[in-house]
Amino acid sequence: LSECPVLADGERVTRLEELLDDNDLQKAPICLDFKVHNDARLIEEVYEMFSRRGRLDRLVWGSFSEETRRLCYQ
Repeated sequence: LSECPVLADGERVTRLEELLDDNDLQKAPICLDFKVHNDARLIEEVYEMFSRRGRLDRLVWGSFSEETRRLCYQ
């Protein structure tokens, strides 16, 4: 958390877990575009994070990288 950037107004960037746990956002879709290519561990962790919260039906994800998109689909 200490590594999250601080914005110009002093607020910090919200973590994905915080968004998923926000009751006001339970029905909001979330679109993720992976910028780190071919990171199967990161993709698996994101999948598990959404799965544990029953939010897989609200997740749209992908990447410019064909290889990373294949990992997402798997």
